[in-house]
Amino acid sequence: MSHIKFKDLLDTGAHFGHVTRKWHPNYKPYILMEKNGVHIINLEETIVSFSRAINFIEDVVKKRESNRCLLYTSDAA
Repeated sequence: MSHIKFKDLLDTGAHFGHVTRKWHPNYKPYILMEKNGVHIINLEETIVSFSRAINFIEDVVKKRESNRCLLYTSDAA
């Protein structure tokens, strides 16, 4: 599996967050700074979290844990 790179996130504009008045305190570790009323996302911390999530999913798939639901779709639309 390919790994997410800093430049990839930067090129897609992933560092631009919501306006500062629309944020949740749990997001604080992921906020690098505030600029012109917009939170700038810490891409280094984002990459670490992505890596943790990818490793977790890979482990579940390798173990073939049938009691875990990785993806859920609802037919109700």
